[in-house]
Amino acid sequence: MSDPRKPPMPAAEPETPEASDNGDPAPSYTVGYGRPPVHSRFRPGQSGNPKGRPRGCKSFQAIVAATLHEKITVQTPRGKKRMTKLEALIQTNMNNALKGDSKATDHILKIARDHGLASEVAEAIDAAAAARLREEDEAILVRHLRGGDEVPGE
Repeated sequence: MSDPRKPPMPAAEPETPEASDNGDPAPSYTVGYGRPPVHSRFRPGQSGNPKGRPRGCKSFQAIVAATLHEKITVQTPRGKKRMTKLEALIQTNMNNALKGDSKATDHILKIARDHGLASEVAEAIDAAAAARLREEDEAILVRHLRGGDEVPGE
């Protein structure tokens, strides 16, 4: 429904191949969607977004990738070794996981699972956790069906 306070907008008529009143030559095509008038097109060498991203400006992803691939020197039990920061992070995480850090273990397993490197190990761990959960659920059900609230093993 149109607003009664506003006058109706005149319909825009596409340019036709006829010569215009000001003496300009007739366009060789019909102006419409994807076919702008010649006077409003971008000039050769003119950008569509002149105030866009400046040249040489790196994206966030490029900055992170460059930072992770920088080489650093790391002291290992066998001496100094040069590696990327990403390699050092993964090695540190692996060492912490081997020392018993559960968060580091979860991170390493997630990385391995995401990259298809430990699918059998991850499936075995998931199956063991599911079996343990089933055993606990069965114990709860048996206790409930017997009608007692005693804790098993007491």
